[in-house]
Amino acid sequence: MKIGLLDDKKIGISQIKNALGADFCGEFFYFSSAAEFFAGDDFFDIIFLDFFLDRDGITADAIFSKIRPRARKIVAFSSSRRGNEILKKAGADAVVEKIWGEKNVDLENYFFEFFPEK
Repeated sequence: MKIGLLDDKKIGISQIKNALGADFCGEFFYFSSAAEFFAGDDFFDIIFLDFFLDRDGITADAIFSKIRPRARKIVAFSSSRRGNEILKKAGADAVVEKIWGEKNVDLENYFFEFFPEK
């Protein structure tokens, strides 16, 4: 399983890794900008997508249609509820609110869909 995070802030990295747990045997990739993400051509099982991409000077809804072909699931992953709602309307498969901490229970619950044995 390949999981990616497109977010200009690194706080989501620890939330995702903590939610996956130490026994996760897939691959995790972090992209701090859309330019970095689009420099490659990998396909992901899940992309977690922040709404405000400050390093690119855009919001993720502006590039959503370009990300869609590269991910089986796109999860709106912003601390902005409004941003998550916009990404959901753009076609995100799910929404998990990013929090300002290490442990995100909603994210852990989301992963139960992929790893029900956890």
